Amino acid sequence: MFTATMAEICLSLSAPSVEALGELALAHLDEVSLMELRIDALEEISREKLGALVKLLKGRNISIIWTVRRREEEGAFGGSEEERLLALQLGDELGADFIDIELRSSLVSHRGDFKAKVIFSFHDFNGCPDDLEEIVDAMGEADVAKVAVQTLGCKEVARVLALYARPSDQPLVAIAMGEFGSVSRLLPAKLGMPWTYAAPGEGSATAPGQYTLEQLQSLYAFESIDAQTRCFAVIGNPVGHSLSPEIHNAHYRNHELNACYAKIRVDEMDDLYAIADALGLEGVSVTVPHKESLVKHTVPGSYLEKVGAANTLIRGAHGWSVENTDIEAAISAIVEQLSDPQRKVRVLLLGAGGVSRALGHGMVDRGWSVTVTNRTQEKAEALAGELGGEWLHWDDRNAHGFDVVINGTSLGMTPKEDSTPMVFEGGHLGLIAFDTVYTPERTLFLDSAEAAGAKTVTGREMFYRQAALQHAHWFGGAPPWESMENLLRSLA
Repeated sequence: MFTATMAEICLSLSAPSVEALGELALAHLDEVSLMELRIDALEEISREKLGALVKLLKGRNISIIWTVRRREEEGAFGGSEEERLLALQLGDELGADFIDIELRSSLVSHRGDFKAKVIFSFHDFNGCPDDLEEIVDAMGEADVAKVAVQTLGCKEVARVLALYARPSDQPLVAIAMGEFGSVSRLLPAKLGMPWTYAAPGEGSATAPGQYTLEQLQSLYAFESIDAQTRCFAVIGNPVGHSLSPEIHNAHYRNHELNACYAKIRVDEMDDLYAIADALGLEGVSVTVPHKESLVKHTVPGSYLEKVGAANTLIRGAHGWSVENTDIEAAISAIVEQLSDPQRKVRVLLLGAGGVSRALGHGMVDRGWSVTVTNRTQEKAEALAGELGGEWLHWDDRNAHGFDVVINGTSLGMTPKEDSTPMVFEGGHLGLIAFDTVYTPERTLFLDSAEAAGAKTVTGREMFYRQAALQHAHWFGGAPPWESMENLLRSLA
């Protein structure tokens, strides 16, 4: 396995003219030390203008990857292979550090004609081929091997990451394209990958799933990631809305912790573990729809087995263990609003899914009385029976007679902001309305409750509390309540 002594961001630049290409480069001269010039996107290849651009970049100690991608591999070059060879030779003559040649091109036979180092690349924008290892083996004569394939699920992402475990002295850039595989671009220093490609801004990516330069530098502090960096992630399907990377990574930076927190879309939970092993993940925040699948990691007969769901994976010396920080986070947020936390609290629980089930068990364990209502009556009856509580028909739901009403559904969550599981009618002074939805922070459910005089607890209260508890499980010590709350508030 090749081990990278350092990992860089390669800023991939594509523009219709050399002038526009130069403007993109000039805007980032002080931010990166490696740029890919996508010559195939140019409407006119001018030796004079490109020579001036290369001279400028080399004068600033910026290495250059010279790429003339053909249309068969989602590039823009429509000329003949002879014309493309001339364009590649131009880059070599001007002083490019790397020449990118597609493995499936006849131009690979010219590998020995270049002074620059040669990248053999393979791209499949339609899927993940079965013969990935054979493809990499065929790149043996190149200075760098590059594979970029479209991945439509975690199983394929794991296959791409497994390429790094093969014994080889050849630098490898293996990219799982698309949302599922974006994490393959984030941790090159952990994988032994010499660089990762980034876009200069939103809408300028040259491949699916490519991070922007700002995301890598600001959100993930890419330059600080090394082989010793501790890695964590949030998973879900979907997971794009999660704010977890923003607050966890900011906390790491503020407290000088060598750690990185990623975001991974996961379709099949069983396929996550191979990705976790490849990346060395030590902890995982688990969101819908995978919380129930963590039951297999619970101790038989334990409280969490009864709950039937967890949201936190913790890697230990003997494998994975789980916790459910949602429960303590939610209850502690509600307790702060109770006028008398010692008396028996009457709760109306809207929804009978995983979140409601977990919170219901936690509240019953605390001695609270829980009534369940759900759009599907059978689910409400089943959860009420499990909790030893009562159930209401969905059409009969009403906040009167309860101390706390909890929205455990996804109604109100982006992109369903115009929906609510309940409209509060009449006066509700003393009532506490708690919404587990945290994106957006203010929902129609909470606005309606507040207008009726109720106290409100937002999903972000629960969110920062469960994040602080997760951090404590992974790093030890006390939960960083204030840090996580302040960081979440700063995102509002």
